[in-house]
Amino acid sequence: MVAVRKPAWCVYPALFWPLAAVWLGDSLLKRYVEANWPYGAQLPAWPNVLAFRFVENKGVAFSLFSQVAPFALLAVNGLFIVGLLGWALQPKPMPLLQRLSLGLIIGGALCNWVDRLLDGGVTDYLEPLFVRFPIFNLSDIAISVGAALLVYVWSFRNADSPA
Repeated sequence: MVAVRKPAWCVYPALFWPLAAVWLGDSLLKRYVEANWPYGAQLPAWPNVLAFRFVENKGVAFSLFSQVAPFALLAVNGLFIVGLLGWALQPKPMPLLQRLSLGLIIGGALCNWVDRLLDGGVTDYLEPLFVRFPIFNLSDIAISVGAALLVYVWSFRNADSPA
């Protein structure tokens, strides 16, 4: 009998579905923003809390490394994504929340990577008004929430639990 190998989205749904939701959601939002919003103009969403503002970030978080050659950022980010995918797809047991957090991080990183590849920068569109903070996007939120969940998982695992 020939064993049929299941696709990754069937074997690892806690990884695949958050990854796909973040990638699809943020990709659609970015295309909508680019097609319909004036660059740089602030569009109120929630008074004194949140506004929409279309900007392009040539760097990474907080516009760091914006002076670095785009191909270098693509290469480093690409290696990061491949490494995370390799870790997330390993067959050994992994806590569900850890795989979910990796799905959020990879989905956000992959969406921003594709955006950078296609446009030379990352489209950001969410501007907090209650605090001085850089403009960001849904992928950035997914990466941050995924990283926080990963820290949570690592903080509360014991020596006998799978890594």
